[in-house]
Amino acid sequence: MTKCHRTGKAIHFTDGALVNARRLSRDMTEVEKKIWYHLRRQNMGVKFRKQVPLGNYIADFASFDPKLIIELNGGQHADDVTYDVQRDAWLKK
Repeated sequence: MTKCHRTGKAIHFTDGALVNARRLSRDMTEVEKKIWYHLRRQNMGVKFRKQVPLGNYIADFASFDPKLIIELNGGQHADDVTYDVQRDAWLKK
């Protein structure tokens, strides 16, 4: 278990998820870049983070207050519907 450097709250994720999240954050798709631009630009009173490791999964965009996750399912997800269903069920817990 790791603690958030800003809030001190516990964050639960695997080491592999953290490494992968950093890579995904650096190598975002064009669609992710556009959505990230708008999420950061809008003053909605909600702070989003990109490529957030949560357990064994990585959320494309997440806010912890309120609890909100935005997942973009592009072509890379078309072949593995079972994975998406398992991920969605885990994230809804």
